[in-house]
Amino acid sequence: MERYLIIPSGEVMLKSKRVRPRLLMLLRRAVEDALARHGKRLVCWSLWESRVFVECDSDCGSVLARVFGVYRVVRVRGMLEGFKTLDDISVWAEKLFREDVKGRKFAVRVKRSGKHGFTSLDVARQVGSRLKPYSSGVDLENPDIEVFLEVRGDKVVGYTGDDIIEGVGGLPAGSEGRALSLFSGGIDTPVATWYVARRGVLVDMLHVVVSSPASAFYAFETAKQLSKEWLYGYRPKMYVVELGRVFLEVQRRVKRSLRMVVLKLIFYMLAAIYARKYQYHAIVTGESIGQTSSQTLQNLYTIHAVLEETLSIPVLRPLAGLDKEEITEKARFIGTYEYSARMPEYSALVREGATTRARVEDAVKEFEKIVDVVEEYAGRVVELDLVGDGVEALLQKMPLDIHYIPWDAKVFRVDASYEYPGSQTLPDNHEVRIEHKWQPVVIYSDDPSMAKDVARKLRGLGLNAYALALSSSELRELEESGGARINVEPGGM
Repeated sequence: MERYLIIPSGEVMLKSKRVRPRLLMLLRRAVEDALARHGKRLVCWSLWESRVFVECDSDCGSVLARVFGVYRVVRVRGMLEGFKTLDDISVWAEKLFREDVKGRKFAVRVKRSGKHGFTSLDVARQVGSRLKPYSSGVDLENPDIEVFLEVRGDKVVGYTGDDIIEGVGGLPAGSEGRALSLFSGGIDTPVATWYVARRGVLVDMLHVVVSSPASAFYAFETAKQLSKEWLYGYRPKMYVVELGRVFLEVQRRVKRSLRMVVLKLIFYMLAAIYARKYQYHAIVTGESIGQTSSQTLQNLYTIHAVLEETLSIPVLRPLAGLDKEEITEKARFIGTYEYSARMPEYSALVREGATTRARVEDAVKEFEKIVDVVEEYAGRVVELDLVGDGVEALLQKMPLDIHYIPWDAKVFRVDASYEYPGSQTLPDNHEVRIEHKWQPVVIYSDDPSMAKDVARKLRGLGLNAYALALSSSELRELEESGGARINVEPGGM
């Protein structure tokens, strides 16, 4: 067995006698969940004044340190129970730490509570005098190793500075309600989700497919990693809404300079709809003021003004005052950066020429051009369990039919009278080469039901395949009236 002291966040232990037991119960639930997800088991949990003494069936310090509500984790080197005198403590400590201090400068740090015939300083002096012959001397300012003793009641726990793992603090999961995070899967949104979850909020994620279904798979992998390493004490969910046709119509109908603002309006509208439907208390976004054209303060004001009646719950922006370097550093810390960095920019409908100071009346006018399409497709939602579901579940649950050509898709025709530009005839053996892991494969035909059958077979082969829910003639008409493929513009923003 491995023994640890968990030091909860200060604000947990400073809560009232009525609130504190509930927070500690939530903390235990999160600890048990974290250990179980990593194939470990909690054997013992007991409150020891302001600490929690735990035993695990294997090494679990690094897992415990990633549970929200944990300020610090200490691996216990030894425990002395029922001591009678200070000599009992010093003799025990000598045996426990003499190898650790051998040839090193050391310091003894003591914390004590309860009624004893000695002070903390007495303990430090006597233990120090017993360990000094093994060491190269005492150095209270800059020791090579620190020896810690916690004397509480009739028990003593011993450990060294090397046994301390810093936690992330915060509040235990479930202590502060539920929130829905607008989750692109890029660098920012996982960090925003992490910050809000750290405050005890049960955060689920909403991913909106903008220009390609591939984005859902990259976002899912990032969300899965975030959940595995940090979101304990509940089963986080991810909702995926396939709205590619909506954004095709944004491209076709909306004034170019206002497309990114309209894009954000759609995101917020959907988040508000699902927040009401699934009873969330807040919406979380990864916006940093001024980072992109749609995140200027003027545009954020305009978005809220347009959706004044729809957006009836709080919007939390934990990254509002951070710059990109700070956000990226935190993404590396929480372990999502490498996942997010693989993800292309799927929502860049406009890079040059996007307004940074949209007027409310202009945004309303452009948004009204698209609201009917949003309402038509908003029901295309997939729900996933980020603990139990794998990426295969997402592949099977995604809608089989789409009403547009994704920007990065390979397009194949089957018994089609119209040759869409850049399309290929599907090989008889159905062997399809893709350029990146989740590149969409789109099948179209004169008969959409035939395209659907073929797409289903390709999906069974593990391809991210879709059937175009348009006949060849409808595809031709769409292409001739302004284009069937979403355009994502290259370059930075």
